[in-house]
Amino acid sequence: MGKIKNLKQGINFYFKKTIPTQQLIVTKLKKKWDDIVGTAIAHHTTPSKIKNKRIFIEVDDNLWIQELSLKNDEILEKINNFLKSKTFEKIFFIFNPY
Repeated sequence: MGKIKNLKQGINFYFKKTIPTQQLIVTKLKKKWDDIVGTAIAHHTTPSKIKNKRIFIEVDDNLWIQELSLKNDEILEKINNFLKSKTFEKIFFIFNPY
């Protein structure tokens, strides 16, 4: 890599080297989760991890898991649109009564 020219470039370089890309994506999603999926869904869910083009979403109620399963494609599209790429191919909803 060439010479680091400014603080922003230096910080980006540091985080790319020290924090796995998946964790950065999860953090980015968590920060804007309410805007991405809407307040009602965000109140009961949180992105938790990424593995092999799959995103795992924790859900606080089994009834919500059923409801979200019906909106699976819509939610997946919203997440991918937010990230401006087809980052994920599947969503898995996991029960976690946090």
